[in-house]
Amino acid sequence: MDIDQSVQEAAIFLDAYTHELQGFSPTGDLADARLEFEDAYKDEGGVLVLVFAIRPNENPDEPSAEVLALAQQSCDALIEAFPALASVTIEYEFLC
Repeated sequence: MDIDQSVQEAAIFLDAYTHELQGFSPTGDLADARLEFEDAYKDEGGVLVLVFAIRPNENPDEPSAEVLALAQQSCDALIEAFPALASVTIEYEFLC
């Protein structure tokens, strides 16, 4: 799978995946979402970057271990759905 196709597949999958899980909300309410998918893009080095929005009380520059674990869970689900992505370098970005 080429990087441009990877970006498209990641965006479609992660948007649906995080929405289905209600943003990993502990209450099931989207207002309590801990992690929401925002964007996927190819950076200048050809890396697939996944962008997640996190709660305002989190520091996007130093996300908590919980946030990192939820991002990794999302990435693992993405790779499970699209095994060809296992050969692509994936990084995360976070924003509030």
